[in-house]
Amino acid sequence: YVCVLSVQFLALSGELIGQSAKPSASPATPAVAAEDGEKHHQEGLRTFKDGDYEDAARAFQRAIDIRRVQHPNGHADLATSIQSLGVTFETLNRPKEAEEKYREAVAMRDKLADAPSIDVARGLHRLG
Repeated sequence: YVCVLSVQFLALSGELIGQSAKPSASPATPAVAAEDGEKHHQEGLRTFKDGDYEDAARAFQRAIDIRRVQHPNGHADLATSIQSLGVTFETLNRPKEAEEKYREAVAMRDKLADAPSIDVARGLHRLG
């Protein structure tokens, strides 16, 4: 089961990274560099691929924390990190936390989308 999820996550993460918007620093938070969120997100992907799911969860959480400061009203990159944390929680057999993150990511993407999006569909698919 974990192996299937890992393969699905890696395929999904590649698609999401390719579609993520370019990071930009918020004028209200000059101390937080935009690339820091991306750096931590990439670290999460790397450690997940290596099978170190606890470290991946910490890296995704750090990316989320940074991106929440940068984008308090939501952003596609923030939603991507949230969904990635959900996949990681699912892999760690923490289904309640995974579902919470999937729902948060879907709601954010839905709010940000002017039209139905493939990212919203992917998040809904993860919820079953």
